Amino acid sequence: ALGGLLASAPACTRVLRRLPKMPLGLIGSAAFYLASSAGMSILNKLAVTALPLPVTLVVIQMAFTTATTLCGWRLIHIGSLRDALR
Repeated sequence: ALGGLLASAPACTRVLRRLPKMPLGLIGSAAFYLASSAGMSILNKLAVTALPLPVTLVVIQMAFTTATTLCGWRLIHIGSLRDALR
């Protein structure tokens, strides 16, 4: 099985070289989103296990998010007013 995997490695490398070059920021953003999403899913499962009141947990999370957003409102850029209203 390992021999077949090693034999296919050069073919994979050729395919990857033909793909268009992606900006590093796009790859970094996608990796950060993936890690954040997986982390939040795992942490929420652990939090519900530790605090068996899911609605209370959601209220705490919403309050924290609202407070954080209001404190850092000037740092958030949505785009134009038209974009924000969409």
